Amino acid sequence: MIQLLSLKRYSKLLKPEGKIIILTPNTQSIAHCLFGFYWRGLEPPRHIHLFNSNNLKVCLQKSGFLALEQKSFSADSHKIYLWGFIQKYHAESLYDYLLALLFQCEEFRSKKICEADGEDLFLVAQKINIL
Repeated sequence: MIQLLSLKRYSKLLKPEGKIIILTPNTQSIAHCLFGFYWRGLEPPRHIHLFNSNNLKVCLQKSGFLALEQKSFSADSHKIYLWGFIQKYHAESLYDYLLALLFQCEEFRSKKICEADGEDLFLVAQKINIL
């Protein structure tokens, strides 16, 4: 897996107990569930490997990191919804923009129920020192 090789390289570059910050699209997000192939987070070839909170932690552990902090957020989810809606249904109007804003409100509400549902994952991990 390329992402494991990359993380292992970063681990070698870091000093003992060094930290890495990762920001990546979240495949556990509501918009990914709604739009699938048309989801804005897919962006090939820029995003070759996609993560959710669980598989990102596993990759980090296998690469010698310990997750210290992990959050998901939805700052621009109305834009992601609008992009997905336009791509999937070929529609763009004031009505669609209002739906996009409602979607962002719904995503903020759902994050109170499930913290991992945001559009992006933010994670801080620390290199594990192996003696």
